[in-house]
Amino acid sequence: SLQGDAHFVDILEQMGCTVIRTADYLEVQGPKQLKGIDEIDMNAVSDTAQTLAAIAPFAETHTHISNNEHVRHKETDRIHAIVTELRKLNVHVDEFPDGVKIYPSKIQPTAIDTYDDHRMAMAFSVIGLVVPGILINNPECTRKTFPDFFDRFEYLYGS
Repeated sequence: SLQGDAHFVDILEQMGCTVIRTADYLEVQGPKQLKGIDEIDMNAVSDTAQTLAAIAPFAETHTHISNNEHVRHKETDRIHAIVTELRKLNVHVDEFPDGVKIYPSKIQPTAIDTYDDHRMAMAFSVIGLVVPGILINNPECTRKTFPDFFDRFEYLYGS
């Protein structure tokens, strides 16, 4: 794929996932337990940092996202938004100028604010696959880039 975000599967591999690569698709199979990543430079795939942040609390060790300071100047300050929403979920997280360190945590259900940022809505919705009771405020913000995201997402888990 010409889409740089497709390299996110490399990060998932580091976390213990099995990745199947073909000419037509990428398939990811999760392990029984994700592994944390001691430090991951997210500069080249910065738009996927929120997704990594959403799954990091489920890993057996911490995950440290670094070299991502420029995402503070996207639709919202994405680093601050990640920290704020993870803390609402009862996740232990440290904030740095260029990233975050996220620790394994028992997530409590809550409503997630999206800051009118489509990537916040899409990334944090993944938590709802594991933890019931996750509500995404302003899901319409995904219309910017992926108008039918929640319809497709719902199809994935067969609701």
